[in-house]
Amino acid sequence: MFKKVFFEISGACQARCPYCCTGNRSLKNQPNRFIPIKEFDSAVERLYKNRLIDSLSRFDLYNWGEPFLHPNFIEILQVLGNCHARYRLSTNAAKYIKLPSVLTGNMTRLTISIAGFSQSSYDRVHGLNFDLILKNIRRFADEIGAKKLWITYLVHQFNLNEIREAYRYFRKLGIRLAFTVAYMNDYNLSRNYLSGSVSSDQLKKMGKELFLSYVEDIIHSRPKDFICPQFSILALDEFCNVLTCCAVPKGHPDYSLGSLFSLTADEIRQDKLTRDVCQECSRLGIDYWIHTPPKFDFLNYLTGEGIPAADLIEMLKWRIIAKFKRLW
Repeated sequence: MFKKVFFEISGACQARCPYCCTGNRSLKNQPNRFIPIKEFDSAVERLYKNRLIDSLSRFDLYNWGEPFLHPNFIEILQVLGNCHARYRLSTNAAKYIKLPSVLTGNMTRLTISIAGFSQSSYDRVHGLNFDLILKNIRRFADEIGAKKLWITYLVHQFNLNEIREAYRYFRKLGIRLAFTVAYMNDYNLSRNYLSGSVSSDQLKKMGKELFLSYVEDIIHSRPKDFICPQFSILALDEFCNVLTCCAVPKGHPDYSLGSLFSLTADEIRQDKLTRDVCQECSRLGIDYWIHTPPKFDFLNYLTGEGIPAADLIEMLKWRIIAKFKRLW
C-alpha cells in the first residue's frame, strides 16, 4: 500500500518561480490540462480496487501545478469526500475558493507557500500580488481555522530581512509559520547545476538568490544505505499517468511508467524500482538533497527549522519559567 499519493489535478500554475520547472516555463511545450471529474473519480476507484492505497493513505492534490486553478475544484474534493479519503492541499494563495466545511473534515493541512513578505520579493519570484496573497491567507484562516493552516516561508538571500516582520504578522493571527530554504524544484536544472553545465550568467543569478553553500556538504553526507522516499510514494499526473517520482519532469524519457488504467499494481511497484533516472539521481545525490533540508543557525535561532513560530515561543516560555523556579 502506498500511504502517500501525489495526484496532480492541475497542469497549470500562474506563478513564475524561476527555479520551478512549471514557473520557469521549461515545460511550456508539454501537454497539460485540468483532470476531468469523471476521470479523477475512476482513477481514485482504481487505486482502491487494485489495493495500491487503503483507508490510511493520503492524497496530496498537487505537484507542480496550482490546484485552486481547477475549474471544478470543489467537485474534486467531493470525490475524495465520497470515499472518506484524507487529503492535503498546497497553494500560492493567489486564488481564493471557499472550502465547504463538510469537505474539510478529512483535510489534514492547507499549506500556503510565500516568497517573502513584500511586493518586491514577490516580483522577483512568484510575480503575484502580495496584498492579495495576505488577504486570501486571512480568508482561509477564518474559514478553516488556524490549526489546519501552515504558512511556509521560502527563504531566499533577498528576503532575509523580511523574516522578522512575517514572523510577527502571523504570530498575531495565530497562524503557523515554518521556514524552508528555497531550492531547485526542477530536476534538469539541479542535474545541470551539479554537473557544472549551467551558464555563468545563470550561476551568477543563482548565487544572488539561492543558498547553495550547503548543497555540497549535504550530498557528501548522504549515507551509503540511503533509500529515496520516492520509492514509497505514488505520483500521478493530470492525465492519470503513473510517474517514476514527483521530481522527474515531463519530457524526460523516464517521466512516466504508463497509464494507471493499463498497469497492474505489481507492474507499478516493480517498474518504480528499475528506472535509469533513479541511478543518475542517486549518483549525483539529488535524491538526498531534496529530502534533506539544511539546518541554518540563523533560522534555528529565529524560529527553529521546520518548527512553527508559535510552538517555539511556547517552548521558550516554559523553559524560562522552569529556570526561574530552579533559581527560586
